[in-house]
Amino acid sequence: MLLAMQNNHLNNVYPASSRHSGPVKQSKVHSPVRRVTEWISTRPAQGKDHISVTYKKGARSEEYGRWFAAGPVSMQSMPRRLRHTLCLGIWTDYDFVNCHPTIAVQLCRKMDVDCPHLERYISERDAMLAELLAAGVSDRDTAKQLIISCLNGSGGTASTQWWDGMKSEFRVIAAAIANHADNAHLLRMCKERWGTQNINAKTMSAVLNVIENRCLECLYDFMKKRGCVPDAQCALIFDGLQIPDNEHNRELLLLHGDRFLQDAVQHILETTGFKMGLKVKPFDEAYELPEGYRDKVSDISVIELGNDRAAADLFFKHFPERLVRSGNRYFWRTESGIYESELKLIKGCIMSSMRELHIYARTASDGIVPYSDNTGHIEDCTKMILSDGSIVDEGFVDKLWDSSIRHLPFDDGVYSFETGELLPYPVDGVYFTSKINRPFPLRDVSDDVVQQLMDRVIMPIFPDEDQFIHAL
Repeated sequence: MLLAMQNNHLNNVYPASSRHSGPVKQSKVHSPVRRVTEWISTRPAQGKDHISVTYKKGARSEEYGRWFAAGPVSMQSMPRRLRHTLCLGIWTDYDFVNCHPTIAVQLCRKMDVDCPHLERYISERDAMLAELLAAGVSDRDTAKQLIISCLNGSGGTASTQWWDGMKSEFRVIAAAIANHADNAHLLRMCKERWGTQNINAKTMSAVLNVIENRCLECLYDFMKKRGCVPDAQCALIFDGLQIPDNEHNRELLLLHGDRFLQDAVQHILETTGFKMGLKVKPFDEAYELPEGYRDKVSDISVIELGNDRAAADLFFKHFPERLVRSGNRYFWRTESGIYESELKLIKGCIMSSMRELHIYARTASDGIVPYSDNTGHIEDCTKMILSDGSIVDEGFVDKLWDSSIRHLPFDDGVYSFETGELLPYPVDGVYFTSKINRPFPLRDVSDDVVQQLMDRVIMPIFPDEDQFIHAL
């Protein structure tokens, strides 16, 4: 699926006219081509059929806060619509419901801070979002982001009766959380990093991120103990995580459903002291891929620039037993099983096959370019292939001779003198460098014709009866 989205195939997957349709605005899509190319180039470079991702805390976070994926190649940094497209049917997304407001309201309760607007947003979120839409906010996602931004101290506005009151309440909440004794270290860190402007909201955001991350770690621990993340196969997405959509994990949801989610919530509560809502979030914003999109693409391989040996190894991996050297002669097996023996044509076949492999070379600037664009490298690689010891078969010429006296190759198959049958190409252990350019005659052959063939062709070649019997 990644390959169906890459570069030249991207417009075939989703036309520009529909690429940003739906509830997600263009600004949230970023550059699918760039992201997909990064993914494709990283996977083969790691020599695996998957991508390994390292997660780290922020460089200036003093080990507090969220886990961030190191580098751009991760599910975490993938634009949402692209991630939904790639993950549908492969991953399951477990998501904390209304994460930061849920944590904030519990902190308010612990500190005896009055927060009626925040309480209402927890219990009546859909109603408040609907009121924002009625007041002119463009879509639900924007309405949600507007409230989260307000919680984080932004100066956004909305034409509802409760907006100004909520905004004032959120400032009180931020001050209470930021200046609580338990959060003194985070307040200090935020001041050192950002100064004092909007410091209460920034510190509260840091506190919420710390707690969110503790809850995420507990969720991971819960999933791991239940065998849901084999070999650490998961993706951390800040306020949730994705696990493989495999038989074991599907069965847990199918047989236990809400009980499984409740057990996870209880584990988080007992470990962190915070009760989180947890749900399976559908991948419902995926691009609609055209029928047969898989047929539009081929896999790619990435090698280091100038590593012609690696390119030659890829040739032998994808085209085993296609090329033979016997003595000073070379033979190239075509798709029909007939071997080409002219060296110039064989070199052309090798170069053409190399282009079919879609090999890319990694440049010094960490970009990728088509390996076949450099004629010099292709020619050097071809020389390596022709001199490789793995293609040597000194008995191959004898096999050609043996095949020619037992079989006749036609356009539509190989006739066997031994069985009297027309066999489909290729026939195992049967080799030819040319064929009769017409179909096998599908008519009864009289005994007289067979006798003439024996008298005029076969017996002059094998006048000795023992030699004739041995050949047959």
